[in-house]
Amino acid sequence: MHRFVTLGAALALGVAPLAAQRTHSYEFSAFGAWTKYDKAFNLANRVGGGARFGYFFSEVVGLEADVVLQPDYPVGASATTEPLIGAASLIFNIPTGDRMAFYVLGGYSRLDFGNTSPYRFVDGGIHGAVGDHVFVSQKLALRLEARMIYTSKTTATFASGAMTHLVGSVGLSFFDHGGWKPPDSDKDGVIDRLDACPGTPIGATVDARGCPSDADHDGVFDGLDKCADTPAGATVDSTGCPADSDKDGVYDGIDQCPDTPAGIAVDARGCPVDTDKDGVDDSKDKCPDTPAGAVVDATGCPVDSDHDGVYDGLDQCPNTPPGATVNAAGCPADTDGDGVLDGIDRCPGTPTGVKVDVNGCPVAEVRDSDHDGVPDDRDKCPNTPPN
Repeated sequence: MHRFVTLGAALALGVAPLAAQRTHSYEFSAFGAWTKYDKAFNLANRVGGGARFGYFFSEVVGLEADVVLQPDYPVGASATTEPLIGAASLIFNIPTGDRMAFYVLGGYSRLDFGNTSPYRFVDGGIHGAVGDHVFVSQKLALRLEARMIYTSKTTATFASGAMTHLVGSVGLSFFDHGGWKPPDSDKDGVIDRLDACPGTPIGATVDARGCPSDADHDGVFDGLDKCADTPAGATVDSTGCPADSDKDGVYDGIDQCPDTPAGIAVDARGCPVDTDKDGVDDSKDKCPDTPAGAVVDATGCPVDSDHDGVYDGLDQCPNTPPGATVNAAGCPADTDGDGVLDGIDRCPGTPTGVKVDVNGCPVAEVRDSDHDGVPDDRDKCPNTPPN
């Protein structure tokens, strides 16, 4: 037990500085090991076992500790020793396929050869290894490794100089958060093999096929769209929010009058309101209640060219003389039928057939009974015979 505590304390010194790093996944491993010690140690090649614990503080880089326990090695006629190898390593993972992750590692090893003389010594050294994780499920992998341990100077009493030891191992590793994930190049949560839309922008919401959705059909994907309920047809910026260039409250793309002056009330189309439909905006219309159909000037006021009280556009008799009385259609009346319009006619009750003057009044008839060219009232010879 003392040897395990001593070994654990020694490895902890190397692990502690990185303990504060963010852990993404822990690895727990049990394995069988075959060890070939340097021939100077005169120990047979034996099969043993071990355990490993590691964690990754990025998707590539991790830190781990492991221990290898060897079975009893005979020493002399009756004694045995139990070599123990502990190690702390920095590991670099290199994905090589959907279910494989090649790795290289290096670090510090501590070799404790037990309490039986002449193997009562401890060596320290460095090691390097190559290996592979072959995943059989998302959390379980077969792990294979070949490791070399190098000690620059042994503390053994029966040997001197540098020593090289080899360890091969095969085991099973368990990852608490899943050590293997199928590739998902666009990070949308749908693995490449099933992703029908492999180039999805990061952050976009996708369906089961890996294709981004756009609920409001504005061209900006859900998840990236900061204005998710944009009305159909509205022009949006890169964040999916609609623009309103003239600040009239109607979005560009829907606004049929995109240059409305500031402060002008507009309708649902984004065009200035014209309540009386006379073609002049309410903001400029000085006569806001113009009857439908009336011709108006630039101020929105109706025009009455003949000044008969009926507006142009409604006036069916647009050239009525001044003073003539007109009906609702703007046409003048001649009640007595004398040819002089009411309103101008000073003698409105003239009998039918009576000649009138320009004022509508009857004209006295001039008689010339003998047709001599002199009216009867002045003819002193009223019976002049015809020539």
